Amino acid sequence: MESRCFKFGAIALTHPHTGHWKFNMAPHGKELSEDLKKRIVALHKDGLGNKKIAKILKLSCSTVAKTIQRFKRKGSTQNRTRHSRPKKLSAHAQRHIQKLSLGNRRMRAASIAAEVEGVGGQPVTAQTIRRTLHQIGLHGCPPRRKPLLKMMHKKACKPVCWFRWCEHVWLQPVRST
Repeated sequence: MESRCFKFGAIALTHPHTGHWKFNMAPHGKELSEDLKKRIVALHKDGLGNKKIAKILKLSCSTVAKTIQRFKRKGSTQNRTRHSRPKKLSAHAQRHIQKLSLGNRRMRAASIAAEVEGVGGQPVTAQTIRRTLHQIGLHGCPPRRKPLLKMMHKKACKPVCWFRWCEHVWLQPVRST
């Protein structure tokens, strides 16, 4: 049986036979809502301690402590804004890609990229085009693959086809005029 002990904010498990340690990181929870953070701060201002606030709101003591610490440091409970990479394509370029793709469903992403680069002037990769089309809701539409019949395949097929054609001709009723 595995024994559990908490060490360094992670769950440390020991194997019963070998005694080796194995660390599993504790699962991270979801972000607290603004309302809940404001309730934590309000209860703290009323003079309650971290343990009592945690018990009332059914949260961990460390969550309450971190929320109060952030409030003291910043003066607010709002989350920081998250910055992301700026979009490579403008809304106009995205509409142009959509129009090109809907105009010719079999057009390759590389050719769409070349055309968009000619219109917009900025270099765009085929992968960016694919990603944009996927976000719009359009997916690739390659042509159906047809088997290549070589001459040997046609010759092998000919006697069977000839026989069926003869059967078809001979079994047809004769029309008299």
